[in-house]
Amino acid sequence: MLVLLMTCAAWAQNYELTGRVTDKDTGEGVPGVTVQVKGTTTGVGTDADGFYSIRVSENSVLIFSSLGYVLQEVKVRNRTTIDVALAADSKQLEEVIVTGVGIRDKHAFTGAIGVVKSESIEGMPVPAIDMALQGSVTGITVSTPSGTPGAIQDILIRGVSSVNASTRPLIVIDGIPVESGELQNTVAASELGVLSTMNMNDIESISVLKDAVATAPYGARGTNGVVVITTKSGKSGKPKFTFSVQRGISDRAIDGPASLSSAQWAELYKESWAAVGIDREANWDGVTDTDWGEEMKHDESIQQSYDLSMSSGNDKATVYASVSYDHMDGVEKGVEFERLSGKISASFTPNEKIVISNSLTGSFVEQLGILEGGGYFGNPVLARYFMLPIDKPYNEDGTYNTNLSNSAYNPMYIADNDISRSRITRVMNNTSFSYEIYKNLKFTSRLGLDYILNADKYYRNPDYGDGEDNGGTVTETFTQNINWVWQNSLDYRYELDDKNVFDFKAMQEVQKNNYHRLIGSGESFAATGLTGLNSTAKKLDADSWADDWSIASFTGLASYAFDNKLFIDGSLRREGSSKFADGNQWGTFWSVGAGYVLSNESFVESLDFVDFLKVRASYGVTGNAGIDENEYQTMLAYDAFYNDRPGIKPDQIGNPDLTWETAGALDLGLDFDLFGRLSGEFSYFRKQSKDLLFNVPLSRTMGHIEQRINNGEMVNRGVELALNVDIFKTQDFSWSVGFQYTHVGNEVTKLPKDDKGEDIEIKSAVDYEAVVGYPTKTYYMPVWAGVDPDNGKPRWYKDKIGGEMTSVYREANSIVQDKSPLPTDFGSITTNISFKGIYVRANLYYSFGNQVRDGWAYYMMSDGAFTVAFNQYASQFDRWQEPGDIAKNPQIIIGGNSSSNSNSTRFLYDGDYLRLKNLTVGYKFPDALLKKMNIGITGLDVYFLGANIWTKTFDDDLEYDPEVRIAGDDAGLLTFNAAPMKTYTFGLRLNF
Repeated sequence: MLVLLMTCAAWAQNYELTGRVTDKDTGEGVPGVTVQVKGTTTGVGTDADGFYSIRVSENSVLIFSSLGYVLQEVKVRNRTTIDVALAADSKQLEEVIVTGVGIRDKHAFTGAIGVVKSESIEGMPVPAIDMALQGSVTGITVSTPSGTPGAIQDILIRGVSSVNASTRPLIVIDGIPVESGELQNTVAASELGVLSTMNMNDIESISVLKDAVATAPYGARGTNGVVVITTKSGKSGKPKFTFSVQRGISDRAIDGPASLSSAQWAELYKESWAAVGIDREANWDGVTDTDWGEEMKHDESIQQSYDLSMSSGNDKATVYASVSYDHMDGVEKGVEFERLSGKISASFTPNEKIVISNSLTGSFVEQLGILEGGGYFGNPVLARYFMLPIDKPYNEDGTYNTNLSNSAYNPMYIADNDISRSRITRVMNNTSFSYEIYKNLKFTSRLGLDYILNADKYYRNPDYGDGEDNGGTVTETFTQNINWVWQNSLDYRYELDDKNVFDFKAMQEVQKNNYHRLIGSGESFAATGLTGLNSTAKKLDADSWADDWSIASFTGLASYAFDNKLFIDGSLRREGSSKFADGNQWGTFWSVGAGYVLSNESFVESLDFVDFLKVRASYGVTGNAGIDENEYQTMLAYDAFYNDRPGIKPDQIGNPDLTWETAGALDLGLDFDLFGRLSGEFSYFRKQSKDLLFNVPLSRTMGHIEQRINNGEMVNRGVELALNVDIFKTQDFSWSVGFQYTHVGNEVTKLPKDDKGEDIEIKSAVDYEAVVGYPTKTYYMPVWAGVDPDNGKPRWYKDKIGGEMTSVYREANSIVQDKSPLPTDFGSITTNISFKGIYVRANLYYSFGNQVRDGWAYYMMSDGAFTVAFNQYASQFDRWQEPGDIAKNPQIIIGGNSSSNSNSTRFLYDGDYLRLKNLTVGYKFPDALLKKMNIGITGLDVYFLGANIWTKTFDDDLEYDPEVRIAGDDAGLLTFNAAPMKTYTFGLRLNF
């Protein structure tokens, strides 16, 4: 009886309390907030409008908590209604990072990850996500070798760790590894990168995974680093709409070298003949002076974009939808980029154990490009320098002048009448299902599909240009790539006590990629205006090929936390790849990392200026299978034709022993927050690659050029430093400055041996591709010693700088230079200023320590060798004319001056530069004003955004844009690509 009375009394003291939780800034209800009675397991969640109901006693204390908000405790004190306004916790949001397979607390994670926030890239006037990564985090190098909108970018994370295998990082979108390069590469035209299919405004965050612990879930695919892109999803609450519009203009970021005027060219023409005793004048009317670069420039290069998105949801379901349209003109006439994309994602929670979500993205991209990158007379960038200024661009009747003085083509006619077009249709779908089996044990299954259809058309008209001799030509290519990934995982958390917590993840994954290409070409059109392959009278070629590869893996991840100050992460992955033969397909990769939060120890807690201090270390072994399919097989080709009969011929020597390239990666780091204002990270990394997937040259008597083998080693090492300081931080005014710095270098330490026991070195006329003791692609060439002031002849050093000189090119030995095309020191300086709604953001990018090479100076600085046939750089006018002249260039002699235009350091330049990558100036209208206006708008921003608006190079002789390709055979090469663009845009963003 006594027990019963006590129970009744206790029940009588408990009662129902209700209330609403709202956002302190917006006043709107916040769904999903946990409302818990402190010291008990009693708790509820708020509904879609922020309302809750919970049983309490008069002495209870309620805890209100939600991700992204400051936790709040409230004493009940016998009240029946309690309304709470939660303040946003920006610090908490910054400390959460997305790894692609889960969300981790940044302070507890032992890996090296850089995070790009959505607000730092939102509205950026670039067509592809990879362009927005330059200067965003430490360790990542992004270069723009072509300014054609949508062109692929070169990306390296912590430098290069392979000579011949892939060095490109893995791209993961919403947990699914996807295609990220370019699919078309059949014709020398503008490349269209697959990442250009994504809408920038759909991006929630980007995480750059750099060390072995961070990339462990992706196995060998992550050996070059991983870029994890997380797209936006629906949020609980009333429907919220965002509309943004941008419009602007573009220009060349750097004009590039000037070419000779007609008067200058005519003077050099006469002078070059006079040097051999011949008096000859140029065929110039004395008036015409055409700047072909300006003629081909797109005077009204317009950029515009429109984006509309919606987010809504409640405690059972959320939805996000968006649609966008982008159009960008290139700097060269005839170059355009157009994209239409849409996305819809939904999440459904039928009960507290099940979550089902699906994301569907579709896009269509069209790029009208140019013939670029090579010595093609249809290349408008080449025409800018090769065309003679004495020729008029138009005839008297306004038609294009096609009766020119040399073999280059009028680029304006080509732009109007030829077609270089790429189209990509892409559909990505991501479906996931998770089920909480019981407390702290969850099963998740995710299926991702990435479908890409690439249609390319390259048409050369029959009346003039490349197609004239053949009555017009056309090549059409259709490429289909289907990539699907299926992941299944189990997550379990075990809390031994208040101080010891274990997290485990077991993951199984299968990935399959199918690629198919169909290509056809023909020539000879019966009439002008026909452009289709079916209209050609002569079909030249028809070909197709298909390949596929697959990956299967089993991964175990474990993490341990002790007293919120000691953290340990470990992984073990068993991965199989179809790119290797039976017996060599499977590899085992692992990683371990530890982090120690010193600031949670009493001896550091006493230091008032230390807010957070953590040391971390990790080591792991990763793999690399970045080679083409079926390289292990000895193959025959069945396309031979001999004596009017089909035949078979050897095609590939193969290597059944081919297997994984491996790398041991070490990372040591320090993370800190000091004085309440200064935060930063420091990392040292070292990666030693072994069993390099090497292309070894073979004797041509074997009938093959090279064979892929596993041999050789290289080391990649460097340091990273990131600092951010809040100079001022008040309610009305804030100013922060960030600094990022990376130093990285590599060295080849071992090479395969030949039958004499000597290294099989890979050299070219310009670089050391692979030589022990040197970085890959270190420049190797004769050293230019300038012009002999006595006779105007070129000079080179015979053996070393400062030594004996010679004017005979073959007597000058090639010498290893100090640098390669890869920057050794790079980073950015950023600043963010906010004052009563006015905000300014700027990103100054810097890159030092590399050299670039002018690949066309052989023609454009020919010292008379090509002065008659083509125009020259304007710098050729600074030449030797008489004894005593101190000139930049040798005497101009018809036919050239003693091989002075041959390869040497004369055409090698320091690639150091500064670039103001982004500058944003905007105004955010006060919420109070918008509320007072009562027009349904909850947020309004107007802003100006500039990209690449200022560039400073440090080599006075470097006139080209310093951004060049940093990977592949053309690394470091200044070539005839479209110049990177400088863009000015104005935008408006409103929420309603």
